[in-house]
Amino acid sequence: MDDLYRKYASATNLGEAYAFFTALAEKNPEAQYFRGKILETCSVFAAGPILERLEDRINKSQPSPERISTLTALKASCKDVPVQSVKEGSSGVIRQAAERGDEKAQAFLFRFEPVGLGEKSLADTGQVRSLALSLDPVTINNLDGYFEVRNNLLVWKIPGIEEPVSGLEVANAIRLSACAMGYDCSANSVDAQVTCAYRGFCDGDRISQIKNNLTSPAGFARSEQFGT
Repeated sequence: MDDLYRKYASATNLGEAYAFFTALAEKNPEAQYFRGKILETCSVFAAGPILERLEDRINKSQPSPERISTLTALKASCKDVPVQSVKEGSSGVIRQAAERGDEKAQAFLFRFEPVGLGEKSLADTGQVRSLALSLDPVTINNLDGYFEVRNNLLVWKIPGIEEPVSGLEVANAIRLSACAMGYDCSANSVDAQVTCAYRGFCDGDRISQIKNNLTSPAGFARSEQFGT
């Protein structure tokens, strides 16, 4: 786990972490990526219309105590992130980090890209392979979007697996691989907290959230088979 990811993953005050990464971002595209990730989180959990709609939706459901406490913690963590920065959004910040060569950002952006055809498809596949060879757990985790957006459009043949596997199964395998490589998948991780507060999947750690909410038992077993 590199130092900047450790700083991001261990942050309990995202406002303080945002200031830290902002100070480094001009010279360090990786810091710019993490700055963008904080903006992505706080665009939901900082004060504003998105948070208001989320709270209204939760109030109309049967929220668990874990969801309410996690939402409260994320709101408190985001309160010191500058309001104007949150309004500007995260996508441009992360895209600039990718253009400056940050591989974490490059992998992350695949979730927003259309499925390529012909030469673009070959180029995308080549880039995904190159990024996967980095063996960086954040980069690996971020490649989940490449496969998830291709769910129901493409299938993959995995050595040792008899049947073709879906994009969602590969995406979950990617997430499981990242966890095994050192990506923070604990119940206290930013990913697990955001998933709990935003989607109501408060099953503990990230692996449990995937297993219990994002796939069937058979699908999870297949993802686990080639993802760890």
